[in-house]
Amino acid sequence: MTTAVLAPPRRSSERSRVNHHPRSSARPVRTASAGRSARNVNWGPLRLAGVLIVLGLMSIVGTHAMVAAGQVNIDRMTDQTRQAESRYQQARVEYAQLASPSN
Repeated sequence: MTTAVLAPPRRSSERSRVNHHPRSSARPVRTASAGRSARNVNWGPLRLAGVLIVLGLMSIVGTHAMVAAGQVNIDRMTDQTRQAESRYQQARVEYAQLASPSN
């Protein structure tokens, strides 16, 4: 005859008391290998990049302003050319009328 051996009872109350997660009020420990803090960051290259970006944008705006001013001059000269061509055409018609024999 065999008898059944029961396993010892589990202690679930001990497992529930163990906290595997740190408390939210606990502060993380800062170590030297954790990285550089914001105070120790070398801001020189970042400032240089910022200045270069600003200067680049300003040069783009300046170039755009010069192109726009040039376009205004081109439009003005185009209007003057059209007016001169119109006057020339009228003068040709008038000359042709004066040069033709009268009926």
